[in-house]
Amino acid sequence: MIAAGIDTAADINAVTAAMRNRGVRQHGRQTSLIWGEVKDPEGRERVGITTALHESEERDLIRMTREAAKDRSGALTDKQIDQAVKAHPELSFESAHGQAQRTMMEDLGKGGQVVVGIGVAGSGKTTLLKPLVTAWKQQGRDVHGIALAWRQSDDLSATGMEVAKTRALESFLRRIDSGKLKLTKKSVVVVDELSLLGTRQLNDILRKREDIGFKLVMIGDPKQMQSVEAGAVIELLQRGLGKENIPLLGTSTRQIQQEERETTLMFRNGQTEEAVKRKAENGTLRVAPGGYEEAIKAVVDLWQQRRTENADRDKYTLSISTPTNADAHNISRAIRDRRRELGEISADLITIKAQATGENTSYDLSLARGDKVRLFQRTNARFLDTNSGGNLGRNGTVVEVRDVREEGLVLRGANGRDGLVKWDSLKDKETGRFLLSYGDAMTTNTSQGVTVTEHIFAIPAGSRNVTAFGAYTSSSRHREQTFMVTSDGAERSEIAGRRPLGDQRTITATDVLKNIIRNFERQPEKETAHALLERAENIRRGTVRAMQQTKQGLEAREGKGKQRATLAGRFSTRRHEQKAAEGLKNTAEVMKDRKGMMDRLREMTEALKAKVRTILSRKTEAKAQEKQKKRRTLHL
Repeated sequence: MIAAGIDTAADINAVTAAMRNRGVRQHGRQTSLIWGEVKDPEGRERVGITTALHESEERDLIRMTREAAKDRSGALTDKQIDQAVKAHPELSFESAHGQAQRTMMEDLGKGGQVVVGIGVAGSGKTTLLKPLVTAWKQQGRDVHGIALAWRQSDDLSATGMEVAKTRALESFLRRIDSGKLKLTKKSVVVVDELSLLGTRQLNDILRKREDIGFKLVMIGDPKQMQSVEAGAVIELLQRGLGKENIPLLGTSTRQIQQEERETTLMFRNGQTEEAVKRKAENGTLRVAPGGYEEAIKAVVDLWQQRRTENADRDKYTLSISTPTNADAHNISRAIRDRRRELGEISADLITIKAQATGENTSYDLSLARGDKVRLFQRTNARFLDTNSGGNLGRNGTVVEVRDVREEGLVLRGANGRDGLVKWDSLKDKETGRFLLSYGDAMTTNTSQGVTVTEHIFAIPAGSRNVTAFGAYTSSSRHREQTFMVTSDGAERSEIAGRRPLGDQRTITATDVLKNIIRNFERQPEKETAHALLERAENIRRGTVRAMQQTKQGLEAREGKGKQRATLAGRFSTRRHEQKAAEGLKNTAEVMKDRKGMMDRLREMTEALKAKVRTILSRKTEAKAQEKQKKRRTLHL
């Protein structure tokens, strides 16, 4: 509403009045509301609201999942899985973790037409998928990999899938609809980073599966970053398949040291306080003195230090993640300045107007040879070594600027090939701005799935922007260690803002640490419509107007001495309403008194002005008389 220019109480009243009159629209469809009385985590009574469309979408998801799981046609046999494992002698499944991987592999391969696996960050999902992809191909199946974003889907090619058969979700669905991608009952579709999908998106896939009959294999972790859209899909899949039928790979092999594996899993398993204190003690949690800019400088200094100390390691990799695109851009810009000081970037060749996808804020982006820039869409290029066209990168890909030409940019992709990208292909179709940003830092969402030697989780605006999901995702990218850098000023500002006015207590370093823990512990999980309705009382259905009419009807029943549906809850509601009414009455009285006071103040002001004018007039007159007296004296 703020973006639409609605900023007054009258505007908000107009919007809610329209909702009362017309109901609500969801995904382009008119739908009714469902509401009931619930309690929040603190035990306070609230009204929980969902929609009939949410309920029906979830019901469809559960139904399609349950029915498809019963169909085991085309399932792999033990013999086929054994043969596929032998085809990968570089893989070992002898350890306890390896045996857990093998168990999940068998569950996914031998299961029905819809199967799901949960794997923590770094649990080796790619490893267990390799033999499965081999086995499916040996069956004569075509194997496709999808994820919400291109960057995550690209990683699936490491499992043995063809690069051309890995796609972002929306592109995958569009190609099916257009007829460019023809799937059959022999097709297998693997979905990675499942928790990033919403109910609507997963239903789109399930309906395609129901129409075509392909096998659907899904892997994810509900404790990593969540879907932007509505729906906790893993919870719904557990309802459809049975929680006991979804295997869990609960240990990680990404971190080399046992202590690092333990600390990382602590963030996932709710042991946040212990994890944060461990990092504070071993020095991988840094609280930078000062505010936003000082924290960014601390991140850049750390980035330079880690690169310098590991300069002799050929396979050493370092990445940076941060909560927002704005943070990523500001950190990357600061690193660019440092790289220029180090002689890694030449003089600027051009400055363009740029933006991130879906954001209205634009910025000047100066480009020079050696710059690292991030792409925000699928980008094709004419490769200079072969003079042929092809894909250079997708949304989230970081490329290097090699040259600026009249017809476009010469960019070097991850494969080391230089390609000419035309200017128009880099522009946003609506704004005309270039969809590029500096690429030395990325958001936590984009970094999900990345594995590096060391990682820096930069929080220059403070930990208030981080939940348990972000803390776990960004703290689990590393093989050796993850550093966290936050702003001391931002943390202290948040602490002071939560304290009562006039609280003069000193904010200590311990308070700052507790604030970080408090924020990292938050798990604002999306509640499904099914979960809401299971715990709600006095469930009602209808438009907002019907909700108000129902409430009035219940009050009328009470006035006639009839029992309400839940006496305690309704009495509590009435007490809240009475307090609200008293508050409004008191507010009106205060405003009335304040108006009288303002009237009196205006009267006093006018009287004061008149008094001042009189005094000034007298002083002016006295000065004039004094001057006249002096003239007379001189004349005499």
